[in-house]
Amino acid sequence: MNDNTDSTGGRRVVWGSPLPSRLHRAFTTWPSWRGWRDVALITLVFAALAVPIGLSGGLLTVRNADVSVWGALAVVGRTLFTPSLFEETVFRVMLFPHPAEDRSRRHRLVVFAVALGIFVVWHVINAWLITPAARPVFYDPIFLIDAGLLGAACLLAYWRTGSVWAPVAVHWVAVVGWQLGLGGIALLERL
Repeated sequence: MNDNTDSTGGRRVVWGSPLPSRLHRAFTTWPSWRGWRDVALITLVFAALAVPIGLSGGLLTVRNADVSVWGALAVVGRTLFTPSLFEETVFRVMLFPHPAEDRSRRHRLVVFAVALGIFVVWHVINAWLITPAARPVFYDPIFLIDAGLLGAACLLAYWRTGSVWAPVAVHWVAVVGWQLGLGGIALLERL
């Protein structure tokens, strides 16, 4: 057996491997029932931390969005792709080693911290360069704290499952919950 195969003879991803291998693994791996259970727990812990912080900082308000059923469905559909699928592909799959990759725990923790920092800074850059109208929200320290908590939850979901679909689910639930039930649409419409 050479360095690039695992104990079953399958190809193992090594540092410097082409990114398509990591993307392929992440997109073709489906979490087990235990993995989905872990994702649900991660999501609940995230919400238990992020919602009180957002409420106390005035970023979140408990109120249903004033949108039609079609408007709500549009939010649900749109947010699945952006930000959820797009950001999870870039900030989790492309930056963080797949669980099948032979990496030390220390290496994963360092990459975890770097990927999380990049994810938070991305929101500031996004508001600065792409969506200037979002600056009041995306520059808000409370938003950035909650974004950091979301990024950590998504990284944990990916680390536990090796599937892009796990952090996409966490991200999607968070954004839909914020926009439709915690004042996100109203906040963004005021911009």
